[in-house]
Amino acid sequence: ATYYYNMAAMFEKSTEDVSAKYASAGGYPFWDGNYTVFGQVFEGLDVLDKISAAEVT
Repeated sequence: ATYYYNMAAMFEKSTEDVSAKYASAGGYPFWDGNYTVFGQVFEGLDVLDKISAAEVT
């Protein structure tokens, strides 16, 4: 899959028993072909923008 802003996706492989879903806040070419896109966000993009702008500690 090719990643664009507002894609909802899921890890295809994991080294641990971990399931993770995420929404992409930007294009990530290094993810292409490694993760599965299952949706696209059309409403609530302001929330995605706020999450991506939040400081990570």
